Amino acid sequence: AVNDGKEMTIAVNAEFYARPDGFKPMMRAYGFRVPRGDIKRMNSGLTYSALKEGEVDVALVFATDGRIPAFNFRVLDDDRNYFPSYALTPVVRKDTLEANPKLREQMNALSALLDDDTMAALNARVDVDKESIERVAEDFLKKHDLM
Repeated sequence: AVNDGKEMTIAVNAEFYARPDGFKPMMRAYGFRVPRGDIKRMNSGLTYSALKEGEVDVALVFATDGRIPAFNFRVLDDDRNYFPSYALTPVVRKDTLEANPKLREQMNALSALLDDDTMAALNARVDVDKESIERVAEDFLKKHDLM
């Protein structure tokens, strides 16, 4: 049983709750059930504040969201690989690549550095610390000799 049979509320966004590959199939894949009344459907952004404020016990979040490290949330492992991997992949027009031959190496080097934890930390600087996107990106690129 989820949470050893104790009451537990879960926040999910309305889209994930209704999707054919969403919450209900995820419960089946992981072999648990949550009563409908214990599932709180809300806007994606509100799931973070609901979790932070203790209004829910568990929330569906995006792995690269800056509020995860900022609020010290613990992301559970998807050990059954229910969720697809959303690996960052550069996409560049062929004519742009031909005009800028070093771009391939630079973009591949950049994408190799951007895992979920790194993206969450960068997003936290923007969303939580209120730094400009440009400043955060420039700092990151300079730190890794990509600029």
